[in-house]
Amino acid sequence: GNYETLGGFLMQQMGRIPQRRERINYNGITFIIENADQKSIKEVLVIFPPPLDKMETK
Repeated sequence: GNYETLGGFLMQQMGRIPQRRERINYNGITFIIENADQKSIKEVLVIFPPPLDKMETK
């Protein structure tokens, strides 16, 4: 879809406005809602996964 804001994207993913402290995971990225009201998301903490070390072999 086309989104103008991160909040719009997250609301589309959840199908509703998430509440404070809710977590949304998308493609390995974690979004934590820090502040929201009845109409919109105000603040989001974004946590990216650690980078893959291309030199590491297992």
